[in-house]
Amino acid sequence: MSPRDTYACLRRENRELKLEISRMRVRLSDLEKEQVVMKQGMMDKSSGGKTLITSISRGFGRMGIFKGQEGGKGKHTKKLQAKEGKSGRSKRDSVS
Repeated sequence: MSPRDTYACLRRENRELKLEISRMRVRLSDLEKEQVVMKQGMMDKSSGGKTLITSISRGFGRMGIFKGQEGGKGKHTKKLQAKEGKSGRSKRDSVS
């Protein structure tokens, strides 16, 4: 092979490599855009799931289905505890 042929071959290989790098950059850009879209979709789905579960549990709380399972801590008990203070003991009036 003559030096001229070697030089032409190297130039052609160099062009092909540059073209390949350019294609890879475009592909990388496309993949990054797709990743952002997928990430947003996953965030939307995960936050939507939490919202659904939260709204269902709040709905049950409003309907009073689980009030019997709270161990007697209904509205009356909470009001009584607020009056009694943090200790949970009721105030006693001393008789003198």
